[in-house]
Amino acid sequence: MIRFENECVGCPPHMGCLGSACPYSHVAYLTCDKCEDEVEELYDTNEGQLCEECARKMYDDLEGEEFRIIDVDNATDFVRCEDE
Repeated sequence: MIRFENECVGCPPHMGCLGSACPYSHVAYLTCDKCEDEVEELYDTNEGQLCEECARKMYDDLEGEEFRIIDVDNATDFVRCEDE
């Protein structure tokens, strides 16, 4: 699971606020759908977005599978809309 949190640092008024353009306004956190541990990378699988340990338990040959890796840099590409 990917969640975004606003971690506003309260920039001084003379610097001005960047609003939604600020990198602190949408900080990505990656959490395994199975064990619920917060991790740095997830594997996008048919069973959900899994950490490496959980993915290895479900798939005998993790390297042989074609999973996309999710990290904080590409997390927005994997956000699933609740309306779909």
